[in-house]
Amino acid sequence: MPHVGNDIVDLRSLEAAGKGADLPFVARVLTAAEEEALDRSGRRDLLLWLIWAAKETAYKAVSKGEGGLSFIPRRFQMDPTGIPADLSSLGNWQGLVRTPGGEVHVKAEATDDYVHVVGCTSDEALRRVTAFCAKPGGDESELPRAEESRLVRGTAIEALAPYLGAVPEDLEIRRSPCAKGLGPPLLYHKGKPAAVDLSLSHHGRFVAVAFLAID
Repeated sequence: MPHVGNDIVDLRSLEAAGKGADLPFVARVLTAAEEEALDRSGRRDLLLWLIWAAKETAYKAVSKGEGGLSFIPRRFQMDPTGIPADLSSLGNWQGLVRTPGGEVHVKAEATDDYVHVVGCTSDEALRRVTAFCAKPGGDESELPRAEESRLVRGTAIEALAPYLGAVPEDLEIRRSPCAKGLGPPLLYHKGKPAAVDLSLSHHGRFVAVAFLAID
């Protein structure tokens, strides 16, 4: 069964801005080939966070089938031929991340405000993934840490309800305990698992959702 992941980075957050110049961080999370691509790029922050979000996305997707997998960024490798040379428009960019748990196909959307990457363990299924992002706190306010999870779940439920022909009150997102804390988010409709593979993400001002109908 294909699995979905997604990750969003608020490029204007204090955590993200200027991080492309943090060479110890870059060396810790990128492979040598990825560092070379970063050195050739005129937009280091954007490319760094594109690669980071692609790796996070891949981890979220493959870890659903590989419960013991750890996120060690340098072990998640972007296919060098897929690292974009031109960052002026990423509306149609697609790439591939090779992980210890298998390959994940990814695509990205980027603006001056954010990078949003969506991925799937199946290239064909990636074309059927529905994804979007939102700013529930407004244009300038970063989401309160204590509220991030509630806001992204609420955003996901509001979007998924029409898709399922349901009312939001009948939907619930749960995460069950696992060996590493909590497992991936699961959607329930009237107390029963819904036929949807779901991925949630939040950072800075943004929340993001990706989902795929399960055949």
